[in-house]
Amino acid sequence: MNKPAVHYNPQNDTLYFLVRDGEEERFVAVAEGVNVELDQEGQLLSLEILNASRFLRVASAQSDWPSSPVLKLEAKP
Repeated sequence: MNKPAVHYNPQNDTLYFLVRDGEEERFVAVAEGVNVELDQEGQLLSLEILNASRFLRVASAQSDWPSSPVLKLEAKP
């Protein structure tokens, strides 16, 4: 199992939270622009936020948690 990580792709404005390794069984849209990947047991593998800059100000391109600080995110007013 890998450690949790947060990645931001500025080219497609996607924020991706990797919770744990596993084989994706289902991809579920839980809200507009928010998707989760689940394994066969329904356990969360990852969370994806599309058009992240609409909601958040991303100050850093990538961070691996917990070995280094999580991305600095600020909610937009």
